Amino acid sequence: MDYGEINPQGNVLAFVDRGNFTGNDFTQADFTVTDTYTAFSLASIVPTNTKLVLFTAHVVSTTGNKIFRLRNTDHTNNTNRTTLVAQVANVDAYADMVCSVNSSRQLDYYISAGTTWSQIELIIRGWWI
Repeated sequence: MDYGEINPQGNVLAFVDRGNFTGNDFTQADFTVTDTYTAFSLASIVPTNTKLVLFTAHVVSTTGNKIFRLRNTDHTNNTNRTTLVAQVANVDAYADMVCSVNSSRQLDYYISAGTTWSQIELIIRGWWI
């Protein structure tokens, strides 16, 4: 949904810009590389009425074609996710990613195993309420 669009509950979503951020909210140390989806809480940053979150992600992998994904914890269908692919070894990959969160403000992340990740950085730029 875009800014000002009516959501299924009949409410208008509004984007809350976090402003001029100065660093990463999450780094490589915050993630575990398991080749499976792992629950991850945003409750310390986003408010309780958040529906969607806008991220900027930056990854570097020592092997090409490796994946960093986000999805709503309540979604189990693999098509309901947003993906950043490190297509080439040792080259920076960036993406703006939008992901819905559940009422607990959780999401799942997935990080490909079988490689060394030299960078994983995630910034929350804002959210829709």
